[in-house]
Amino acid sequence: MKDRFEIACDHRCSLGEGTLWDAGGQQIYWIDIARGEIHRKSSGKGMETCKLDQAIGSVAFRDQGGLIGALKNGIYFIDFDLKTLQQVADPEADFPHNRFNDGKCDPQGRFWAGTMNLDEKSPTGNLYQLDSNLTISRKISGTTISNGMAWNGRGDLFYFIDSPTFSVQAFDFEAATGAISAPRKVIQIPREMGYPDGMTIDQDDNLWIAFFNGWGVSQWDPRTGKQLQKIRIPVSQVSCCTFGGFGLKDLYVSTASINLGVAELREQPLSGSLFVIPDCGARGRAPVKFGG
Repeated sequence: MKDRFEIACDHRCSLGEGTLWDAGGQQIYWIDIARGEIHRKSSGKGMETCKLDQAIGSVAFRDQGGLIGALKNGIYFIDFDLKTLQQVADPEADFPHNRFNDGKCDPQGRFWAGTMNLDEKSPTGNLYQLDSNLTISRKISGTTISNGMAWNGRGDLFYFIDSPTFSVQAFDFEAATGAISAPRKVIQIPREMGYPDGMTIDQDDNLWIAFFNGWGVSQWDPRTGKQLQKIRIPVSQVSCCTFGGFGLKDLYVSTASINLGVAELREQPLSGSLFVIPDCGARGRAPVKFGG
């Protein structure tokens, strides 16, 4: 176990999540789910915030500029600077007890986002794919807390986390259509490590997983199911990670302070902060932009 973190931003999020690196602007985006906020920060500048009118689960960049986001009430185009929303899909308008959570673009520029029940226990969630022509389709049903997603370098495997399963599933992935098939468990997480949450993948096709109630992030080989290394973060609720910085060698890590008591916050004063692990020992891939 290694401790080599730095504080990228000491703003205390309630439920920090959704780290996203902008290589062109050399800046990091992340969100606060509970407060409906998108944050942005570049080197030498203060944090900027786009406040929304509802909870937000994840964001990705668009080819046409701006962001696409998975919010409480559907999927929206977002203009960070103007702070405007344009709804493009709401597949669960009849499920008010669900909200969108994690989301990411596949190698072809389709946006994938999953839902979860607000009670965090009922398996009423689903995973959706939004195509660039704005048609939406359901890919997986019956999830509880839809979380980390990643695609391998060849683009023929899709990895997915439903947190309460304490596992990572792999699917065969058909690039042309976005079809997934042949689900199988490739990583089983010991429960004492915490809940597997957000996830990213490096250029060697190893997965990096953030652990909620697990005090860190760790690197796994999905071909063997083995953990390669763990990097400790000085807060318990670690939520998401992504590669950024020059050469995509730094790992940005979001955390949460939600539901921590006074004593816990005193022991973990950096809870909710954004961390960075410089030169973490791997290189990532730039995030794909939504094609619509």
